[in-house]
Amino acid sequence: MAASVTSPPVRKRLIPGLFVFAVFLFWWSAWRPGFIDADAIARLSRLHSFELTTDDPALYTAILWVISLGGRSAALATLLQGAAWAAIAGVWSMRLNSLGANQWVAGAAVGAVALLPAVVVGMLGLWPQTVLALAAVWLLTELADPEWNGKKALRTGVAIGVVAALGLVGLITAAVVATVLLLSEYSPPAAAAGRAMVVAVAVGLVGWLVLPLGMDRGRAEVSVIAPAVASALTHHEEDFPRDDLAELAAVAPIDLWQELYDCSDPTFLMRDRQFEAEAISASRWRAIGLGAFGRNPFTAVGQRICSTVSLMTPALPGNSRFYLPDYTVFPNNIGVKRDPLLSLSLDATKAILIRSQQADRLVWWWRPAVPIIAAGLAYVLLAVKRRRMALGASLLVGLLMGTFVAGPLPQFQVALPLYLTAWISATLLTTVRRT
Repeated sequence: MAASVTSPPVRKRLIPGLFVFAVFLFWWSAWRPGFIDADAIARLSRLHSFELTTDDPALYTAILWVISLGGRSAALATLLQGAAWAAIAGVWSMRLNSLGANQWVAGAAVGAVALLPAVVVGMLGLWPQTVLALAAVWLLTELADPEWNGKKALRTGVAIGVVAALGLVGLITAAVVATVLLLSEYSPPAAAAGRAMVVAVAVGLVGWLVLPLGMDRGRAEVSVIAPAVASALTHHEEDFPRDDLAELAAVAPIDLWQELYDCSDPTFLMRDRQFEAEAISASRWRAIGLGAFGRNPFTAVGQRICSTVSLMTPALPGNSRFYLPDYTVFPNNIGVKRDPLLSLSLDATKAILIRSQQADRLVWWWRPAVPIIAAGLAYVLLAVKRRRMALGASLLVGLLMGTFVAGPLPQFQVALPLYLTAWISATLLTTVRRT
């Protein structure tokens, strides 16, 4: 159990959250409406015309529709994302204080995370992974609570359900966390656990299954299947049935599959003009992918490990794209354009971004391996006396890491939930001396 800590006055407890929001506002004023790439423009366009697809998680689509006023204000959407991040960061600083950290140390730790260029860039991007990162940190604040009661268990259930409803990565993560909460030593009282899990299941099913019924079937799984198929095709072409080879040849010439395949950048092939993913149906993609995995599982696993090894390497590979999104807003016809409010903040933040992306500094500002190692150390030290909390929280970070490795792209935006939850987890080190 954590040492008893006297709660500071309300005004002092608000300081960390207000500081985080002030930092975000400084960046937002420089890059308004945010880092809006081609995918974000496509999402806003679909929301504006209300032509919805399953290319995006259903719950994220609903959230973006609300915070962007139906796709009409990208600036408002990023502003509200920043406000949510500040609120969650403020709650986490109070949680650190309740776990034994000095209130100023706890606030400084959270403030330091908010100053990381990669974190604020994530909050300025209209990516589903940004909302997943916020939901994951929210879930972490609940898992790190050493005292359970009905209300806290219910909040945890809502957090689990939201994480689950934010796509396949969140579903896998939340499902395992929920199972551990129910079946392991870390479970709360039975009645509270039951209510929490009912809410988790309800939110997850509505967000992940029910809402997509009104949308078109997406093809996002191709970005996961195609690299695995390309790997097997490059190393074991002779194992493919003739029918599969014929259909893959309709997507792109077989020699092109093999020539352009690069395990460290699995989407390089898909960006080629000759690659036509729509040449075969989604069901055939799944069947060919499962067949390739079944015949050559180690090849597929090796491809995933190769594509995500940049998580741990100290230098930034030129094609891994672990860096800032484009400075310019992607060209569009829906009126989204770069509109800075302060030239001072633009000059200052641009200088920070340029310096943080120099080769000898990338490992500190953009490399998920650094917070992963720090988080692992925190959980090891806390596991002695706070085994339940360490189990639940480390499980969340570990699953996000595993699902990132199994995901489609080695891009920073995809790694953002892992990066942010790992950094927040590392701040638990401030509580170790009082454990």
